[in-house]
Amino acid sequence: MKMHEVVIERSNVCTLRDIFAIKGVADFKIIRMSGENGQQLKPFEAMAGRKLGREDAVVISRYTKKEIERSLTRASTDSALRSFRSEQTKEGIRNYNIHYCSDDPICIETIDYMLPESVDTSSSFNGDYRKIVQDACLDNASGITDWIYESQEPFLEFRTIEDNYIGSGMIRRDDMIREIQTKDVVVVLERNDECDFLITTAYPDITERAVTAVPTGRDIRPALHESNAYKQGDDTDRYLLDQKILNGITH
Repeated sequence: MKMHEVVIERSNVCTLRDIFAIKGVADFKIIRMSGENGQQLKPFEAMAGRKLGREDAVVISRYTKKEIERSLTRASTDSALRSFRSEQTKEGIRNYNIHYCSDDPICIETIDYMLPESVDTSSSFNGDYRKIVQDACLDNASGITDWIYESQEPFLEFRTIEDNYIGSGMIRRDDMIREIQTKDVVVVLERNDECDFLITTAYPDITERAVTAVPTGRDIRPALHESNAYKQGDDTDRYLLDQKILNGITH
């Protein structure tokens, strides 16, 4: 079988790869420039009649240039392709990777993290944070699909409002420390190669940007009294910390 070498725009690599997957084509190769193989496109420059760079890719397959161009032109209106992409995105979400995410409830460790380091806000998920984040991504699957295939942006951030409170945390101000609960989930995705992504962080949003964040009204002084930050303070420090929590409850 004759194999053809065809230059395409690098931004079309994902689309072509999906088209080949739908057709069951496995005998193809896609070559692009990268930090490790920056010279790989050089042998194809004579065939292309110009210098090739990072915006280019070379496809070696049984399809001619005209056949590939026809497939790429039809891609934007191909319902089968869009359905395939949607399912691929959902499958990717089910197998996602979170680089950082906390699953600790509001606790002594959270207080110790906030107070000595002068952190203004600290939140964590209640329950199975992986399921919470996965559900948030699935709720935004169509937007994620559009970002993967139609955008060149390296990051995507989105917010989802869940039915129940999924996290809590503390906010510190000059005169108060307040416990907050929220239904808001914020997820940040990072592009990993052209067709894949990682979930770099996800957190319950308890800040003023959150739609559903409300004070719990709970007295967290018992947890505060067990923290190192409280135990290591003098009488004045302890009084001020107690007063800030009382202010957070009553104001």
